Amino acid sequence: MPFVSDAQRKFMYANHPEIAKRWQKHTPKGKDLPEHVKKAIARIKHANGEGDEEEEETIPITEGKKVPPEALTTFFQTNPSPVDAQVHELAQAYGTDPHTMETQIYSMLGSKMKTALDRIHGGKADDKSVNDFDPKQIAMGKKVEMEHTDNPEIAEEISTDHLEEFDKYYTALANMEDKLKQGKTASYAWGVRRALLHLV
Repeated sequence: MPFVSDAQRKFMYANHPEIAKRWQKHTPKGKDLPEHVKKAIARIKHANGEGDEEEEETIPITEGKKVPPEALTTFFQTNPSPVDAQVHELAQAYGTDPHTMETQIYSMLGSKMKTALDRIHGGKADDKSVNDFDPKQIAMGKKVEMEHTDNPEIAEEISTDHLEEFDKYYTALANMEDKLKQGKTASYAWGVRRALLHLV
């Protein structure tokens, strides 16, 4: 997208420098941009006897037009606590209505919140709650998975992924470990007996 005015260029370089650099590549070199688009149009209309030269600058607003997600991300990284006027100014700079952009912001926020709750992406139980599983299995699972992490929430999420595959996963795991321990003990005892028999 090329720049349409110097005011837009200044705004974008001040608030979204990465996007501004991309837009600069699409703006013809040496093109003399008007300071403000609407003021330039108003001057032309005024010269033709059609309008008032003192009209305020606004970029044409397209209802439903979305702001590029990377622009919103950059905006909130550089303005972590923006006031409403700044949000509306950004919407105007992109030619969108504030309501559409606010809807985008809420959607992004909701997505980020879900991602924060879903700490391990791509697990089998991503669409489930911990309440969908047997509390006894969850407790057993958290204890086991804490061997691999120091974060109880991650341990719980790993547990739900295993329980989604097999609802008694941790009972089965405990039984298997018991059998392995019994086998190891029996093997050790037999080895001691054999060693003692060789000594006699």
